[in-house]
Amino acid sequence: MLPLELQEWLFNEGYDWQNEETVAGGDSSANLICRHPSGDAVFVKYMALAPVNFFECESEGLAYLSQISNVRTPKVYAYGASYLVLEYIRPNQHVPDFWEQLGRQLASIHNFTRQHFGFVNDNYCGLTHQVNTPTENGSAFFAEHRLLSLAEKAFDKGLLAIGDLQAIESLCLQLDSIVPDQQASLLHGDLWSGNVHVCDTGRPVLIDPAVYFGWAEIDIAMTRLFGGFDTRFYDAYIEARPLEQGWEGRIDLYNLYPLLNHLLLFGQSYLPKVRQVLSVFA
Repeated sequence: MLPLELQEWLFNEGYDWQNEETVAGGDSSANLICRHPSGDAVFVKYMALAPVNFFECESEGLAYLSQISNVRTPKVYAYGASYLVLEYIRPNQHVPDFWEQLGRQLASIHNFTRQHFGFVNDNYCGLTHQVNTPTENGSAFFAEHRLLSLAEKAFDKGLLAIGDLQAIESLCLQLDSIVPDQQASLLHGDLWSGNVHVCDTGRPVLIDPAVYFGWAEIDIAMTRLFGGFDTRFYDAYIEARPLEQGWEGRIDLYNLYPLLNHLLLFGQSYLPKVRQVLSVFA
């Protein structure tokens, strides 16, 4: 059942919400396409018991990425406590230089930097509350607001053993010696292949961000966690914005954050991967 406020918005705008098309793929929200008699359509996401400001945070992230870069994101038409209404972008086949475009666009996002790590407000990565308290030191930010915050939650839920938590605490003390000095770059924050869309002209569109300012290598690492990114993407990115020496050796370290997040969201099937990373770095 669609939230009443959403039904009212769709009705007032002339969209047919009673013959909507369900879209598969949302891990947290239900997704629909609602059409207008004119031929226009909107993409609707809703969740009856959404966390506080959940859809507002997604709306802010999409707008922020769009405003500061040449990257296309879906336009936001409306949002409420339990829903988000977006521009419907009809998918198509990739243009020949799709991956090169995406690489250069991500580099342009990462070139937008700030003095502090974090963001103006907290937001969400999936359903997990993501703390973005502005912090001057990148290692301190990644330790406190990424690794330790999730590790402690996982331990409290019985998903990590005390030895795992201690290993993560030990790793956090070593971050300064592992990660080279990097500026705080604007990040998409959840850049797996499922959050890269292809628009009707075959060009890249970024969706479902979890934006904050952090180490640029974190976004690159996330693209490697589940795969799906062509080598031309990395070549174009590095040509536009060279990475620090040894970046590939730090990929698993950065991906400890999304692995801990997946452990919290989806359970202990992710624990072996978490422990594999800890065996290398902790």
